[in-house]
Amino acid sequence: MVTSARHPDLRRGTGSGPDGARVGMPVAGVIAVLLVVLTGGCSVGKSSERRTLEVVPTSSGVGSDASAAPSGTVPGPAPTVASGSAASGVARPSGGASAGPAYAPEGPVMDADRFWGLLAGLPATTEWKLAKLEGRLTGLNDSDRRAFGRRFITESTALLTWRHIQAAEVIMGSVSEDVFVDFRSWVVLQGPEVSRAFLTDPDSLAAVGPTDEEEIGMAQVFEALATELLGDEVAALYAEPLGDSPKDTYEVLAQRYPRLAAAYLPSPAPTGTPWDSGPRPIRRRS
Repeated sequence: MVTSARHPDLRRGTGSGPDGARVGMPVAGVIAVLLVVLTGGCSVGKSSERRTLEVVPTSSGVGSDASAAPSGTVPGPAPTVASGSAASGVARPSGGASAGPAYAPEGPVMDADRFWGLLAGLPATTEWKLAKLEGRLTGLNDSDRRAFGRRFITESTALLTWRHIQAAEVIMGSVSEDVFVDFRSWVVLQGPEVSRAFLTDPDSLAAVGPTDEEEIGMAQVFEALATELLGDEVAALYAEPLGDSPKDTYEVLAQRYPRLAAAYLPSPAPTGTPWDSGPRPIRRRS
């Protein structure tokens, strides 16, 4: 998979530090981006500078996830990770087993109940969710802010698989690396029930999925707020997706994700693969 930087007017700060590591956006920058979003200046999938996820052959056995939860099961919550050292191991999402690549945090990870509590009771619309959340996170000390960010990365990377990418493609056509980070951020922002259900059954998002692409674009503000103090730990969000990387047609995807197809695929359905036709505006049919 290729590595990409966001469109310069959407990426946090300059996008990298002097050593090339991704850096967080200052709170003032988050507020500025949010104002741009609220005034209609943000778009998704429309920049020629957004790079696409590269579909490559997967060798036998590579990318399989032996620890993934069986479909339909929701394992119990994982304990808080006290440290990102080798002794503490890999962080696990609140749903239990991760479907995505392993993430080894560099410090404490916020307890799942506290993390989801900070996301609870937010307004219904994405823009006001973000405005309210910014106030809540500003009230945390730096240690808690970092722990919140690591929990966010844990929940997001759990969804970093080709299976989940294909579900996103049914909703909005081909997705770039950056757009899929935004997509996962949007899912996590909806709360634990939506996020856990999507983890185990990507087709479940049909009932509660986004209504337009602006919702996905605004979710990058959530990522910026969550990871502001984490420096190069943010790179984990852009890791290689787990699983096979097929180039399936819309016909195959509609069979694999029938509820998403019924909710989002236009009629008549597109032909070929999402990679053939590119990004598609999000339009709910049902």
